[in-house]
Amino acid sequence: MLLGQAHYVLRKLDKVFVTPSEEPFVTSQFSDTVSPPQRSIVDQASRFEVWFATGLFVFLLVLRILYAFHYRIDSDEPQHLHVVWGWTQHMIPYRDYFDNHSPLFQLLCAPFFTAFSPRADIIVPMRLTMIPLFALSLFFIGRIVSILVSPRAGLWSAVFAAVMPRFFFVSTEFRPDDLWAVVWLALLFAAISGPMSLSRAFVIGILLGTSFCVSAKTLLLLISLALGTIMILIVQLQRGKKISWVRLLQLSLAIGGGALILPIIFSLFFLLQGAFGQMVYCIVTHNVLPQSRGSVLDLGRALKWTAFVAIPIGVGLHLFSRCPEDTRRTEALWILSVTTFLYATVKTYWFIVTNEDYVVSDPLIMGILASVVVIVPHIWPRVFSSLRLVLPASITLLGMYLILKSDSPFQDRTKEKITMVATALQLTELTDYVMDSKGETIYRRRPFYYILEGLTGRRMKAGLIPDTIPERLVETETPLATVRRMPPAAAGFIRKNYIPIAFRLSVLGQILSADNEQFGFDIAVPSVYVVIAEFGLFKGTLDGKSVCGSVRIEAGHHEIRRTSGSGRVALLWARAAEKGYNPFSPVEPDRWTDQD
Repeated sequence: MLLGQAHYVLRKLDKVFVTPSEEPFVTSQFSDTVSPPQRSIVDQASRFEVWFATGLFVFLLVLRILYAFHYRIDSDEPQHLHVVWGWTQHMIPYRDYFDNHSPLFQLLCAPFFTAFSPRADIIVPMRLTMIPLFALSLFFIGRIVSILVSPRAGLWSAVFAAVMPRFFFVSTEFRPDDLWAVVWLALLFAAISGPMSLSRAFVIGILLGTSFCVSAKTLLLLISLALGTIMILIVQLQRGKKISWVRLLQLSLAIGGGALILPIIFSLFFLLQGAFGQMVYCIVTHNVLPQSRGSVLDLGRALKWTAFVAIPIGVGLHLFSRCPEDTRRTEALWILSVTTFLYATVKTYWFIVTNEDYVVSDPLIMGILASVVVIVPHIWPRVFSSLRLVLPASITLLGMYLILKSDSPFQDRTKEKITMVATALQLTELTDYVMDSKGETIYRRRPFYYILEGLTGRRMKAGLIPDTIPERLVETETPLATVRRMPPAAAGFIRKNYIPIAFRLSVLGQILSADNEQFGFDIAVPSVYVVIAEFGLFKGTLDGKSVCGSVRIEAGHHEIRRTSGSGRVALLWARAAEKGYNPFSPVEPDRWTDQD
């Protein structure tokens, strides 16, 4: 019975797939034949669907602007902005400051950063610059599915991708993955949108090289492309198709040649700047974790996701063998395979999987879903014909509901982290250092080379990176620091020698005494301090000399004698005292979130 139902479905699919879109069929990557363009009313979107999608995109544009102002700030965003700021200060990434990402995205963003800066809320206008990248991602996924299935399926692919919560929110953030997604969807579009000539292969190679210069995660996509292409070759050979291996070699060389251009340019630049070795370490070595999982666990994960791959690939192969002979089915199977292999590769082999790692696969998966939704009413017209519009519209509204439910566009969740940047700008000058964890104060140099995120933490635990943060704080006389993400020794040092004065920031200083008139203390970080009494004006001596206003105190042991003022006594960095910060005022407890 099940087999009979399956054959019925396949017969219906034959009728659907034999109806091409109004777009010309594309040339197979391994064939020189092109199917002629044809038209079909079935493939066209209705006027209602077009207006529905148009209204949705306008609404989403307004929503994206609201979220740019209000959506919570992920810890990666100021990290990327700090790198962009470094470019604007004529510093060289990897050599002058750490970054474990490829350089192209941050370099391209530097002119926009210069135009908008300096401002504490720089995250907002830089997020707005991500909206065109979001629109381009929707354009490319729509065009890909339009070619492979139909213009109507392409329209709903763009709609579904736009309202997918994970893709929507990740692409709202300021991060290289936004550009990474555009480049890779453009690459896939270029691969299926026309005959595979040497010039087209060269363009694909340029896009591939561009992707590597945006994100090292391109390696996963390259593996997925290779696996998908190998599978298509195997299928073609099994079906007795003649493959020109010389032609395939020529195309591969053209792709390889194009892919090398931009990486070579960047490599030469960093080589001339004396930063090539640091670049290789930051982008490659640092991102490879020390062995932390047993081979049994790795094997288990690999087997699980191999089984996952087998299901959609098996369905695709079965439908491929049943569908009429044309080049569209080959390209569709290739895209399905690349998408499936990409998702499984990320889940199996990427070191620390986060939401942004799906920014390429999510639109492709939405494209597959839209294709199914569009095709199903033609398979079972008696059952689903009435749902031709209702089903895709319902999925769209569900996505919108999930977006709005998960995070209100009217609730401002950026204030605290923007205030943190404002505090650093108010208290410090361009020559001062700030010891933050990932560059979240954006506009200041960090005394410790490495950013403190998951990969660095694991390398420090493995003994590959020494914790020299206390020594660097002393050497650079860093006035401002945070304990967030700090290793234990560094966190203890900061708590002992710095006083919390604002959200997530502490300034040089110590609470010294309660009621004693004479007491000693130790200074680890030399700087200019002010001695302050909790109540009244402090008067007295420091190491036998009268204290009046700010005074530079060197590292070592010191003695204070108080003659005026009561309550506790505190040392505070002089500039913080000048700006009106009170070391005795309580600071609201810091709340750790998933985005930190």
